[in-house]
Amino acid sequence: MKIEPRPAALTLGDLLDEPALDLELLTGGPDARDRPVAGAQSVELESPGRWLDTGWVMLTAGVRLLGRPDAQRELVTELEAAKVTALGFAISSVFHAVPEPMLEEARARGFPVFRIPFETPARSIITFINRALLTVDEQSYRRLLSMQRYLTDALRDPQPEQTVIDRLASLVDAVVLLFSPGGALERASGDAPAAALWHELEGRRPALREFDAAGWHAVATPVASTEDAPARWLVIASPRSGFVNRLTKPVAEAAAPLLVAMARLGTIAHDQELAVRGALLEELLAVSDGPIPAGVVARAAALGVDFERPARIVAVGGVERRALERAAAEAGLPCLIAAPADGPITALVQDGPDAAVTPVLEALAAEAPDALAGIGRPAAAIDGVHDSWRDALLALGRLPTAAGERTLDFERFDLPTFLVSEARPERIRPKADAFLQPLLDHPALYEGVVAYLEHDLDIGAAAAALHLHPNSLRYRLLRVEKLYGVPIRQPAFLAAVYVALLVAPDP
Repeated sequence: MKIEPRPAALTLGDLLDEPALDLELLTGGPDARDRPVAGAQSVELESPGRWLDTGWVMLTAGVRLLGRPDAQRELVTELEAAKVTALGFAISSVFHAVPEPMLEEARARGFPVFRIPFETPARSIITFINRALLTVDEQSYRRLLSMQRYLTDALRDPQPEQTVIDRLASLVDAVVLLFSPGGALERASGDAPAAALWHELEGRRPALREFDAAGWHAVATPVASTEDAPARWLVIASPRSGFVNRLTKPVAEAAAPLLVAMARLGTIAHDQELAVRGALLEELLAVSDGPIPAGVVARAAALGVDFERPARIVAVGGVERRALERAAAEAGLPCLIAAPADGPITALVQDGPDAAVTPVLEALAAEAPDALAGIGRPAAAIDGVHDSWRDALLALGRLPTAAGERTLDFERFDLPTFLVSEARPERIRPKADAFLQPLLDHPALYEGVVAYLEHDLDIGAAAAALHLHPNSLRYRLLRVEKLYGVPIRQPAFLAAVYVALLVAPDP
């Protein structure tokens, strides 16, 4: 089905023309300003192309590029290959100007690079883009997403092709059949003269066809995965006169590539949806303060997370992402799941009545021997998600020391853990790091204190866990007392160590 291209909802020229942002285009071909903008993301990681979708804009301050001219050129090459629309380079204390090697490569490739002045924060650019994209009719946007999810759901079905054929039959009020290249009837939505229909197609050149057979009127289109492979045939047929209308042929042509995707890329399509959900969650968690961009809110709602019920962040270790996704789906809990390379699997789960997510995770942990799950506080609105995320990570970090516990939720935090969860990390972390530094400078002493606390101040049990003689552990603890100048069992000191380990648990 041929679809006439529509003007992009937002172009690079629209972004550059926003006076409040004061952006300056430095490179790009004659069509640079017409390039579509589908979103923007601030990225300072290696291999940024994997985090960006086609048509997105990458924003960077070049933190990892300082003193690396080859990496500056490679970034442009990578973004062009990923079909990124443009690169916005922020002037900062790292770079006082856009590096020349990057500009040389961009000029050679006609790739757009624009300068972001020091006074313009990346969040202002992202907010402008999200608001501009929301000018598209929201109802149409929701319907489009609903259709995509509808088709993707068919990929999850045990018989995805049959599901698509049944849906097509309902759509056109006809019988839909799928023939193999040799004429065998692979799928059908109902009864039809299959042999007579195939007789009209056998040996014919693959092309859209309209014909009559055995008193039935039919439209057929080839379903070919490659030009060289024999084609299957998708047939839409009905005995009704006037069956074919102006939509029948386009619907048939649109269904053919979908069935190819069903046959070849079912798993990939499912993974793509997971990637969209994961990217949205990562974008949401990246906003630590200030308002959540309106575009993120709309996309979350379109994916089923609308906060009609409170949502929680869950951090999970020891299980596969698909197991968590399946458990949430079986419980009817809408969720977004991300699996970052540098952290635990994280999910935003819209909770059901009576905190349904907790028993779901407890059941999941019972199935996997190494599974642990930290559950954050309920968030009644999207602005509360970041606090719930901190809770979940804190709870997950507590579980290895919580004897026999496989899950820990915010409601069961002890008082020190609760106080830590309520403190702003940027304020408490430096104090905790400074307090722990003498121990971190002596790994054996750090190990001894941690074991001592984990075993409820039982020197014998702690020493056994460390494979030490109890006297060896006592000696280490005496050295700790000398380092800090206080008795190891002083309540204030123990409380300080406990809280500091909660805040900064990793040496």
